[in-house]
Amino acid sequence: MLKQSDKKSRQNIKILIIFIIICGLSYWIMMPKYAGIGLSGLSFYNLNIIEKSTFVKVGDMYVKNSKTVYCKEAVNCSFFGCNESAYAIIKGADAKTFQKTDNLAFYYAKDKNHVYYYCNRINESDPETFKNIDGYYAKDKNHVYYGIEVLRGADPDTFSFIKKIGFIDYAKDKNHVYTNNGVIQGADSETFTLLNFGYATDKKQAYYNGNVVPDANPKTFEVIKELNYGASKIDYARDNKNVYTNGLVLPNADGKTFRIMEYWYTADKNNVYLHDKIIPKADSSTFEVIRRISDNIVYEKDKNNIFFNDLIIQGADPKTFQLIDGDAFNYYAKDKNHVYHNDKIVELADPESFQLAK
Repeated sequence: MLKQSDKKSRQNIKILIIFIIICGLSYWIMMPKYAGIGLSGLSFYNLNIIEKSTFVKVGDMYVKNSKTVYCKEAVNCSFFGCNESAYAIIKGADAKTFQKTDNLAFYYAKDKNHVYYYCNRINESDPETFKNIDGYYAKDKNHVYYGIEVLRGADPDTFSFIKKIGFIDYAKDKNHVYTNNGVIQGADSETFTLLNFGYATDKKQAYYNGNVVPDANPKTFEVIKELNYGASKIDYARDNKNVYTNGLVLPNADGKTFRIMEYWYTADKNNVYLHDKIIPKADSSTFEVIRRISDNIVYEKDKNNIFFNDLIIQGADPKTFQLIDGDAFNYYAKDKNHVYHNDKIVELADPESFQLAK
């Protein structure tokens, strides 16, 4: 009979063998090959193996020889990444006249017959009048393009790029305002103005990242501040009626007295807020952050209470409360009556003599 420990050892060995096989297969997939089938069903070639001397580089995305044009593709992807040395043939491209559309165009190229974006042909494009505008926008005598997509209804003669904010590319023509997602419905192109942190206004409305800010007054609308912590951010704005956070109304907030505090905290004459949540029973006139120990531990206080991560520590005395020491997950504090571990009373501990062992 096998012992339980022997069974577990054999199971662990099986898991290790399966993992090694998966890693081996992934590595084999990633290895350069003369030709293969990529995720899009196209034939791919490794130009590190094909004779390099016959090829001419066209920008960073394309290479060509006397007969064939190739574009760079990320194919044969696995857990470890993608084989970026793979190139796909652009079928029908005229190698003799194939070139970049202009110096600004990283992804666009053209020949005598067509314009190309990545490995895709833009069928309705006119290569003779085609030019890159900025970002991913381009135009010819007939159309405006965002990448490979035709922006239906856009006017090439008046179309212009406004600005890139974050991941959003703003542009406009005589009729509309555009982002990566298409037309901003209802936006007035003549009066559309970008503010800070993704906010914008025109004569009728306010916008956040291309979406209408509900019930906002564009005449009194102003951006307050953007708060950034790590990868997260909160954008604040206000008008004569409301306060807005990331384009949404902050319920019950008073715009006239609204102010930014430390970290993620804000306040007005009525409440203290963390993001878009009201901190219960916090006094907005005296509230302050004692110390932010970590993402897991924040101590705050007002004239009446001590707060731990925005919740009241019952019985804690704000006048005598002081922090002792700890780490990102465990912290000690005390007042005249008690010792606290995070937000819990340490029973029988004497606040006068309590200290952490070295």
